[in-house]
Amino acid sequence: SIVKVTVPPGKSTGWHKHVFPVFAYVLQGTLTIELENRKSMQFAANSSFSEVLNTLHNGVNNGKEDVI
Repeated sequence: SIVKVTVPPGKSTGWHKHVFPVFAYVLQGTLTIELENRKSMQFAANSSFSEVLNTLHNGVNNGKEDVI
């Protein structure tokens, strides 16, 4: 399945975890991923990544445009 997700400025995905592989591609903006161990990673437009498995994480938009 492919899902298009939009995270408006100042909003987040909410803390969650995946029990199966999930891959993401950032079309616009910069997405910050916060992990339960307090580490964070940033992914800018035109980047892709594999989300963590069985680990709480939160996607945050700290920018001024939608993250798509």
